[in-house]
Order: sequence, then structure tokens, then C-alpha cells
Amino acid sequence: MYANSGFWLEYLRHFSKFKIHLVDLDYFDLDDEMSEFRAFLHSQVNDCSDMILIGHSYGAHFVDVFSFFHEEKIKKVGINPGHLGLNKKNGAFLMRVKETYGLDIRTIEEDLDIAYRQIYKYKMKKSTLDVILTADNDEYFDFSNLAGRYDFCGDHYAIDHGLKRLFQFLD
Repeated sequence: MYANSGFWLEYLRHFSKFKIHLVDLDYFDLDDEMSEFRAFLHSQVNDCSDMILIGHSYGAHFVDVFSFFHEEKIKKVGINPGHLGLNKKNGAFLMRVKETYGLDIRTIEEDLDIAYRQIYKYKMKKSTLDVILTADNDEYFDFSNLAGRYDFCGDHYAIDHGLKRLFQFLD
């Protein structure tokens, strides 16, 4: 949230052996996003079995929900998946958005409320993610009670070590 596919630009070097599609998500309309993404997938590939969907933060929630509702045989990876962590509620995210985008706190809180309602309307009992990578120093979410996760050295946005760990699973 408050990010886009541009987040991934500094990490593209990790994916030099892959065909990459970066996707911008509208968290205020996830239903349409899922429909459009499914159509996009089918226009690009015939066989999804070699595909890997990677989502960061709330992008991981999109990957999780999309996979839950669509029976594709796609590997699914979540990096610092906010929907599976406990929000630290320390105001750090609000301050980062305020400083980065110049928005006032009330506007950010209203936006987040709308987006959270979109995100959490999908009451999944279990995650469908195949690999969950979490930063050991995430400033926004606590993943310590999340079973099956793989920790890496980093924070919510510094995911270099997480990507290196990911490729251990993919080799």
C-alpha cells in the first residue's frame, strides 16, 4: 500500500534468469484487480506450472487471495505478508507515508481503513502461500507467532537477503 511496482526496480537484478511482469495493485478494488490479473495471466502463458507469484507486504495478501480463489498451479511466495503478521501499531507506517507522500495522518488513516476492509473481507482460514519469508527486523509487523515462515536479515522494505533465501527454495 502506498507503493507500486516501482518498489521492485532495485531488486530486478535478482531475477535476471526469469521473465518478469510487475503489477500495480489498486487495494481499493481487489475484486476487479483479481479478475484483470487472471485475464492477464491467461493472455501471457498457457501453462502456469512454471510460474511464481511473489508479493511483498499487502501484495502478498493479493497473491494469497488470488490463489485461494483461482485453482492455478502457481508457486506462491509472500515476503513480509502484512495480512499474516500482527500490526505493531507503533505509528511507524503512518509516519513513513506522511514523510514520503506529504499526506496528513487523518487522510492516511481513512485510506487504510478503506483498504483494510477490502483486504480483510476475504476471511481465509489458512494461507495458500508456498513460501513465507519474513524480515527479522520488520518495523510494522510481528511475525514471531507465524508458523512455517523463513526469517531473513532485513526490515520491511530491505528484502535483499529475503530474495537470496527465496532462490534457495527455487533451485
